[in-house]
Amino acid sequence: GTGEQATGFSLYCDALIDALDPPERGDIVYCPVGHDRHAATRLRAEGDRTVEGLDGSENPGALGCTHILDGNDKRPVTD
Repeated sequence: GTGEQATGFSLYCDALIDALDPPERGDIVYCPVGHDRHAATRLRAEGDRTVEGLDGSENPGALGCTHILDGNDKRPVTD
């Protein structure tokens, strides 16, 4: 009734998403307060994910972290 023209379509991406390989995920690295930011940036560039500590009282394992940034390197979380 308004004389305005419109065109539309629906795109269901579920089938496309299901056909893709799951993304490769790196380690989840806890970065304690005062960590080396360049080391954390390098880890992210290598495919790891990082979780930054707020006050040092966090439990990296409880946060789902697999590793802890220790200087320039990462080490496995041991609970």
